[in-house]
Amino acid sequence: VLAQQLGADVPLFLYPGPIEMRGLGECIMPLPAEVRSRFLHRPVLIFKPTVGSDTAQAFARMGAQGPSAYCSVAQAQADLALWASQEGRLAPLLGGRAGPDAFHSFLARWNTLWPFVALEVPILLPLLYALYCEYGLVPQMSGSGTACFLLDPPAEGLTELVALIRSFW
Repeated sequence: VLAQQLGADVPLFLYPGPIEMRGLGECIMPLPAEVRSRFLHRPVLIFKPTVGSDTAQAFARMGAQGPSAYCSVAQAQADLALWASQEGRLAPLLGGRAGPDAFHSFLARWNTLWPFVALEVPILLPLLYALYCEYGLVPQMSGSGTACFLLDPPAEGLTELVALIRSFW
């Protein structure tokens, strides 16, 4: 309960491994063992812009859109299964070179809060799109804030990748 009061993402740091989280962090379920095993011990690059977003305000804007702003539980479960089948790599699911608008829509599919955070933090879309164009990587938001992550960042060229990220701050 305390972790949920501190922030919806806090419960993620209380569990040893990948989990599925719903709602505001109150519904936490471990991923199936065969899925979880594909994600353990993989390198992850986490980055967060120097500017943040007001998560409560983003959720309020999303809520004002009504039910159409949210995906169904069935769609979320299907997308989670697809994401897991790709071992967390979203780039292959884009199916080729995507323009900025298609890329933005694609990100919104994987985190329905994305468009509302992107409105508040306009540097995020150009940054994430640059990582896609330069490296073929599709970063994902870690939850509801501006923190993002990359699974399996390239070991070679990591310094340049981090420099590109920092250039947007």
